[in-house]
Amino acid sequence: ALYLVNNKISKVHPKAFLSLTVLQKMYLSKNALVEIPKNLPKSLVELRIHENRIKKVPKEAFRGMKNMNCI
Repeated sequence: ALYLVNNKISKVHPKAFLSLTVLQKMYLSKNALVEIPKNLPKSLVELRIHENRIKKVPKEAFRGMKNMNCI
């Protein structure tokens, strides 16, 4: 799991998670994100992203995430 909770993150580089090909759980809650980060690992099962300022969800944000069961 990757825990990045309460870090005042406002942007995520599009290539930040490219090498995390087996990551299943990502916690980005309590930050300052305004959009769902691009290129999230397809292996994610759980993405916790509450308490952000999400205004934009790209239509491809969750494409290919066959095992995702918790957002």
